[in-house]
Amino acid sequence: MELRQLAVVVAVAEEGGFTAAAQRLRTVQSTVSTVVRALERDLGTPLFHRTTHRVVLTPAGEAFVPAARAALEAAERARAVVSPVGGCVRVGVCPGLLADLHRVLVKLRDAHPGLAVEIHGLAAAEAGCAVVESTVDVVVTAAPADHARAGLVTTPLAAEELVLATAPGGSRSAPPDLSDLAL
Repeated sequence: MELRQLAVVVAVAEEGGFTAAAQRLRTVQSTVSTVVRALERDLGTPLFHRTTHRVVLTPAGEAFVPAARAALEAAERARAVVSPVGGCVRVGVCPGLLADLHRVLVKLRDAHPGLAVEIHGLAAAEAGCAVVESTVDVVVTAAPADHARAGLVTTPLAAEELVLATAPGGSRSAPPDLSDLAL
């Protein structure tokens, strides 16, 4: 059994036919039929009921396709573990955060030299929209309040402590109740 055979069977099941699967896989229908027949012969059972207009999974096919899909996903994960990261990631960064991000970007570049990183400056208010509209792939922002409503997944990167500092005994010393200033 080969991964290519699994991919062909999954494509036939998802597309509902050999011709549509062939188009999806950028091959010809006869190749798809040959691959499916060979796998069915190896398994000793048909995976599809064939009619003139459509194919339907047999009970064996119903059991096989989810397992084949899982095997393909596992193979892709295994490939990704050893494959170098490449391509380009577009990072939206809100003002004031680029200096903090510089160390992380240097480490990322050193760990994955084949990965290009494009930095896009964004206002905090447009950060979520930029991801939703695919202007950038990810954003680093200090204001994620509306991101959950936009369906974005957020991950805290840092906890920054904000303090009020005054000169001791100065005319502008801290008010008696600092909790009035809490954010």
